[in-house]
Amino acid sequence: MAGVPSLRSVMPWWYVGGLALSFLVALLLAPVANLALTAPLWAGVIGTSIRDRRRGTEQMLPRQEAVVAMVLTPGLLGIAALASQVWPFQRGAFDARVLVGGVVALVAAAVLFLALRIRGDRRRRRARGA
Repeated sequence: MAGVPSLRSVMPWWYVGGLALSFLVALLLAPVANLALTAPLWAGVIGTSIRDRRRGTEQMLPRQEAVVAMVLTPGLLGIAALASQVWPFQRGAFDARVLVGGVVALVAAAVLFLALRIRGDRRRRRARGA
């Protein structure tokens, strides 16, 4: 056990924060949509991150992790909202507001991702030119 890193050092705390925010949104929108799908999606992200950190293959800075969580949170909520409306075994009635909200959340995640991608490309170009 001497070589095993502690849970504190491998836990992706920003991802856990994204999971908590997703749960809060899911609770607020529970009468309208079933957003419980965010839990297994976040569990996969958190579990993979912990596994990679324990192996020593992922060294992500807290700032980078915060940015990834900022992009993933609306994306995963959007996926859950869309799935709650198009899932063949939904219990409640179809609600167009949830469908539109899911699309808006996915678009927001895509815009954030593209903005970060463009910012990274500009930084790399400046670094090469300097």
